[in-house]
Amino acid sequence: MEHIKKKMQAMKLDKENALDEADQLEAKLREKELEMQTKDEEMAEIAKRIQQLETDKETAQTQFTETNQKLDETEKRATEADRTSLVEQLGPRLEPEGEAQPTRPEEIRHLNSRRKYQPEEPLYSDYGSDLDEEDDYLKRRGDLSTIDERTAMSEAISAVHLNSATIIKLAIIGAELQNIVKKSVIKAEAEVAALQKRIRQLEDELESTETRLTEATAKLEEASKAADESDRSRRTLETRQNLEDDRIVRLTNLVRNTTIAATEAKNKYEELNLCLQMSVLFRLNLNSFVLSEVLIITIVIGRKVLENRTIADEERINQLEEQLKESTFMAEDADRKYDEVNKITELEEELRIVGNNVKSLEISEQEAAQREEAYEENIRDLTERLKAATKQRKQYETRLADLTAKLAEAEDRAQESERLVNTLQADADRLEGMSFLTTFFVGSFLCACASPSRPCVRAFLFTLHLCRDVGARVIPEFGRSVVFSIKAERRAKEAGQLEAARQSDLSKLEDELVAEKEKYKALSEELDSTYAELTGN
Repeated sequence: MEHIKKKMQAMKLDKENALDEADQLEAKLREKELEMQTKDEEMAEIAKRIQQLETDKETAQTQFTETNQKLDETEKRATEADRTSLVEQLGPRLEPEGEAQPTRPEEIRHLNSRRKYQPEEPLYSDYGSDLDEEDDYLKRRGDLSTIDERTAMSEAISAVHLNSATIIKLAIIGAELQNIVKKSVIKAEAEVAALQKRIRQLEDELESTETRLTEATAKLEEASKAADESDRSRRTLETRQNLEDDRIVRLTNLVRNTTIAATEAKNKYEELNLCLQMSVLFRLNLNSFVLSEVLIITIVIGRKVLENRTIADEERINQLEEQLKESTFMAEDADRKYDEVNKITELEEELRIVGNNVKSLEISEQEAAQREEAYEENIRDLTERLKAATKQRKQYETRLADLTAKLAEAEDRAQESERLVNTLQADADRLEGMSFLTTFFVGSFLCACASPSRPCVRAFLFTLHLCRDVGARVIPEFGRSVVFSIKAERRAKEAGQLEAARQSDLSKLEDELVAEKEKYKALSEELDSTYAELTGN
């Protein structure tokens, strides 16, 4: 009994501890739910921000494509307009003897198309015979062309350096993103494995509790059967006890009556003894023989009667004593059985307490099953959040792929700008080689204008013929180099703008990356805490 009581007390303590732990876990679960709600709200805000950034990115990309299309169209127009050579433009302007040069329709069409994109300024002076003004004009135009070439080359070189820096920065960011993604995947897989292990442990514990419950129910059924049997035996013993009580009452009455009869017989015996003594005295006093014999006979007869009565009374007393012993034995047996019945009632009470405890354990087991379901739901929520995190990781990987594609485009543009710089350098070298020819041509032209003699005119025509032969190869290249310098300047400006936009996008992406790192760190800490709570460490 003491062992059962100790066991019941231990079960009560375990139940109270389990209820306290359940309350604590429910409170922690509510706190975690509130934290998860706040985290979900923050993630929704970040998702909205990401959507806004994506829309802004799409609009910027559309604007970029539109500007590229416009730039290509303008380049096409410029290339179509730059097909005319500088010699063809100089044809109608040369009138040394006042005779107009014939112009072909193709030359007129090229001139008109050229005038659409260039200001209508003469390459050589037609404003009279003021030679100083013509020299100043040519010097200013040459200075402007060299300044434009230098600025275009410097801007192209700066764009190349800027693109290389952004390429290195984007490569570093991509490597960091890949490392973060790998670490997050490994950590998430470890957490999922730990959670699966914990689920298996909980399933094993559930199976063990179910087996204990089945054993407890079997023991309860056996105890209920024993209680029914003890109840039946108790009822039979109660009936027998009632019968024995009635018999004890009868025996007590009989003992009382026998004691009364024994006292009466004893009194009569004492009276007869007194009578006998008186008769003896009377016999001593009386001398008559007859009276003595009669008295002796009467005394003897009375003595025998009294002896017989005493013997019968003794036998009856012995019988009563035996009956009293039997009744006392039966009373002791009844008391013992009554004690057994009391013990049985105590056992029934303890059995009832055990049944109540088993019911309470069943209720606590149901509550534990409910808590286990809640934990499973929490685990499912965490797995869903993990899946959402993996989806976000995939989205970031796609964005990283887009950034790498943009990096490739930037590298291509950097290579193109490098090629452009090389072509500009080659054009500059050609222009330096052509400077002597232009100075000689201008000098001969001025000489022909100053003295219209035959040798000067012949020298001018010879230089003109030479310029036409050489200019057919060099001057178009000069025009294209100028156009390329203009294009390089524009592209350098556009590259600077794009680089600034990319720098802003990179800063935003870095901020978003830091925020995502912090969120993932918080989520991993939360998973660790929940796993610690589930394991009870």
